[in-house]
Amino acid sequence: MFYLDSLVRYSDIGSDQKMSVPAVLDLLQDCCTFHSEKVGVGISFLQQAQRAWVLSFLQVKITRYPAMGESVRTYTWPSDFKNFLGYRNFKIEGMSQELIACAHSIWVYIDIKSGRPVRLPEDVRQRYQLYNEPCQLECTSRKINLPEEMQSKEPVRVSRFLIDTNQH
Repeated sequence: MFYLDSLVRYSDIGSDQKMSVPAVLDLLQDCCTFHSEKVGVGISFLQQAQRAWVLSFLQVKITRYPAMGESVRTYTWPSDFKNFLGYRNFKIEGMSQELIACAHSIWVYIDIKSGRPVRLPEDVRQRYQLYNEPCQLECTSRKINLPEEMQSKEPVRVSRFLIDTNQH
């Protein structure tokens, strides 16, 4: 199991001085990225192999929003790999070990050139230690039910500074 210690920064909070939802999601992303870096299959490895992990599903339950300056510890652990899918869990705790948030995610290992899923190589799989510790979260359906009536909104322009290392 990998963990990352952090402080809730000013840039992480909203007007209520509590961590925002995007900041919680950033913590999860940073934690799993640093985990992959630590085991030697991080960004440079993936770019050289022309591979990427793409998030397919994320379910998060936030119990409370930590305040600015609060110390938090984010944990992540892969629970399974099946062909081209990786299953990863997360939890965020306060320093007194109370649960702040937990999450379950499913990732797809893809070939960047073709954009298609590819089987995770055994040497990459072996870099991660699997944990069967369940996430304290009842998993929901991956199906998103769309409302019958929807409203068109203004389009969102994606600026270059929003592009990640996968050019997304």
